[in-house]
Amino acid sequence: MGNIIISHITKHNKLNPKTLLQIPAVPRVKELDSLLYKAFYREDKNYKNPYDEIEDKVGIRFVVLYKNDVTIINNAIEDINIWNVSKDRDFEEQREINPEYFGYESVHYIVRNKDDIKVDDIIIKANTPCEIQIRTLLQHAYCQVSHNTMYKKSVVNKSKRTLSRSMAIIESADIFFEEVKTVVNQEEKEYKDLLYDLTEYYNTFCQNLSVEDKFNNMIIETFRDFLYKDIIKDIKNFIESKKYIKKSIKDLSTDVLIYRQPIILLMYFLVWNKRNMVEELWPITFEELEYIYTDLGISFNC
Repeated sequence: MGNIIISHITKHNKLNPKTLLQIPAVPRVKELDSLLYKAFYREDKNYKNPYDEIEDKVGIRFVVLYKNDVTIINNAIEDINIWNVSKDRDFEEQREINPEYFGYESVHYIVRNKDDIKVDDIIIKANTPCEIQIRTLLQHAYCQVSHNTMYKKSVVNKSKRTLSRSMAIIESADIFFEEVKTVVNQEEKEYKDLLYDLTEYYNTFCQNLSVEDKFNNMIIETFRDFLYKDIIKDIKNFIESKKYIKKSIKDLSTDVLIYRQPIILLMYFLVWNKRNMVEELWPITFEELEYIYTDLGISFNC
């Protein structure tokens, strides 16, 4: 399930899951004792048919950095058509209903597969419920603290007051983080899209990709003045006109770091078209650059 959602986001939003998710999204199955407690002993629950009515027997949680990232995952869940979706809890809706209350914040979905699904050798029957939680990292920290204290009746009242005050701070911090992200994204959207497109193209002929975001972004930032809209089309045309470049990338990708990065495609293009400026601006050791010059039959002067 997590892989289905992440694949959808990667395809439609051009996002790197490693950047989006702050904590690995690992499916979990509710422990038997926890299931029995919720079914038969929780004072606030009154199930007629506990096994069918308890919907979080299986679940997965997505923890992201920004509130807008929560929306990205929400949209992916609602767009995927292999399950029926119901939203069990939405912190934005709760805030509209009770604007003065600062409390538990999270988005909860219940999804039920429309058809039987086979996972390994197990058949998951149609209409099996699974809970999906989506939170920001700050909300997750609040939830962890809340969960560890609120079941201790001796400290409930004092804890509730203190936690409510902390949630007000968390909400403000989430808003400030989002403002920072908006400014940065306006500056970097073109370059993020370029890195995504380079990655997609690289994967069409070599499967030895191992993306180091900081390294790729450093190179893009160094040569940002030479980038332009739709440069990816020119890069693809250039690489396709010199088929040996693909073979070189495959051969060297095992031993040379830059040849495992999508940015290698941009560097071949820039060396061919802006060789003097590349030599002048190159931000790291020249060993990797020399491979490219040699491959293109260009004299290397550094």
